[in-house]
Amino acid sequence: MRLGVWGLVGLWMLGGIAQVASAETWLCPNCENRVERAPDAPTLDCGECGSFTAEDLSWIVGYLNYKTRSAETSFLVSPEECDRFRQDGLQAFGESRELIWIPWTAVDYFIPRQRIVRLIDGREFTTDYARTRGAPCPAPPKFLFQIADTIRIEGQKDRVVTQDLEDDISTLFVISGSEKGLHAGITRFIEEVEAGNHPRLPRTDNKVTRPTVAQMPTSLRGKNLDKTVTVKVRGERSGQLLELALVKSSGLDDLDQAAIRAARSTGLSTAGEMGVGVPSTVLLHYHFKGDACTVEAEIPKNSIWQN
Repeated sequence: MRLGVWGLVGLWMLGGIAQVASAETWLCPNCENRVERAPDAPTLDCGECGSFTAEDLSWIVGYLNYKTRSAETSFLVSPEECDRFRQDGLQAFGESRELIWIPWTAVDYFIPRQRIVRLIDGREFTTDYARTRGAPCPAPPKFLFQIADTIRIEGQKDRVVTQDLEDDISTLFVISGSEKGLHAGITRFIEEVEAGNHPRLPRTDNKVTRPTVAQMPTSLRGKNLDKTVTVKVRGERSGQLLELALVKSSGLDDLDQAAIRAARSTGLSTAGEMGVGVPSTVLLHYHFKGDACTVEAEIPKNSIWQN
């Protein structure tokens, strides 16, 4: 799977940490031991593996996927009010629903919206929701980051458009400490959605809300043509056109250009993945017969993840 353009960005979680009086249970990042640790302890001390500082438990570089776009980031986590995410780890549930803290360096990938934490050693844990309507986490950590889209329009030079964004952890699809982990997390994310494991937030495909029929060029009128032109259109929720590409040519440039002009003015609704609006793709088939034209829309398989 191609992940698109990567942008080197900074990541911050904003707010202040609530203090916890009692000791916390942590996983050792190197073995399966559970370690009791005071909230303000500078190290995590495993009797088998030794001591780990906060820096040992945190990623230096993080990889995230936001609305199907991926980015590389320096992983800087500032304290915040929702005490489930820290610079050195995240809070999850153990086998008996007991609270347990997991160092980021032990995590292969984290899928916030699906509440899945998979460790490098293959173990899996669940988390609470990143956002709750009331206590304990009404305001989840916010992220400042940048994504980049390559805009590809037929007949024009490709150009890169960047967006500086601020959004909270509930909108992120996957977080990992490696590119390999991110790939694995994205694959898992898609598998979970397609298996119907999260029915409250199903996938919703986009729809053509304003189909535009191409006009037969004057130069080709009366030719009794029977041709088809297929154009790929990919759009963003904001209305930004990300891709407009000729997929199947009629062999006649004037006819192809008429279809491309019509496709560019076609209106698309937003697709959704786990309740989040995402870019999506539609194929528009323009059928020219005689001097008339009809248009047929097709939603290709995996249209949401065609970056």
